[in-house]
Amino acid sequence: METVKLNPKKINRKKFFSSLGTGVFGYFAVKSIPFSFLRKKEKDKEVMIAINPDAVSRTKIGEKNV
Repeated sequence: METVKLNPKKINRKKFFSSLGTGVFGYFAVKSIPFSFLRKKEKDKEVMIAINPDAVSRTKIGEKNV
């Protein structure tokens, strides 16, 4: 019996998904790792909060304030 040779340019399924997975992993690794060291770390900034004197005070609880 003769064995039928498949097209040598045809890539098998396992090799396709492993190379695709490696490429996707490498893309995200290169995209995120090097630039995370170069970013400036933001410090916590103080936030100034001023109370609005013209704001409406709602003293009733449980009723519609319309």
